Amino acid sequence: MLVTQLQKIAATSDHTYDKSLGMLKSIFQTRDPDYLKREPAAVCVLFAGADFRTSEILLTMRSGSVATHANQVAFPGGSLEPGDHHDPKRAAARECFEEVGVPEGLIHSHAVLDAYPTFGGSFLVHPVLATVEGPGRAAPLIMDPAEVVFAEWVSVAKLMESRQVEERVVFGNAIKAPYFMWGDRKMWGLSAWIFDSILNRYVTIST
Repeated sequence: MLVTQLQKIAATSDHTYDKSLGMLKSIFQTRDPDYLKREPAAVCVLFAGADFRTSEILLTMRSGSVATHANQVAFPGGSLEPGDHHDPKRAAARECFEEVGVPEGLIHSHAVLDAYPTFGGSFLVHPVLATVEGPGRAAPLIMDPAEVVFAEWVSVAKLMESRQVEERVVFGNAIKAPYFMWGDRKMWGLSAWIFDSILNRYVTIST
């Protein structure tokens, strides 16, 4: 059921989110008209469970020593490398293994969402919706301390309940931005935009 839900989520337009994301992209287009030519990257939005609402999602806390988005809550991910052959799905699974030790062979990628420009840095990030087989969820997470200081499977329902909105300024423009709480940690910025878009799409297919 979860796989079917993720496939429907990927095929669904997020009209509520399109308003804010459209404004965000227009800001980037004005400031950086060639933002779609940025360096490609991918994040693995990895789910475990039988149903979306009762599933868990893998979140990490990035190291303070990484070049971008240091000390932030994030999905496993990074730049596409030559061995990925321009495939965000391959990059997302590889990064998930490298950062937290989830075996690539147990990760099943189902869809790639529209790419998002990063607020900091110069990347165009492709969110990959994926699921993990049971052994991958049960195995201990093995973190690369150079990139990740903490990782955990987090209840999607609890993240949904924690959603709040705050005003942020992006290139001088005030926008309403979502954020989520993971314990006492705050997921904001690009990761929150991605997860919020997924939630909006889920609500659409559930009504």
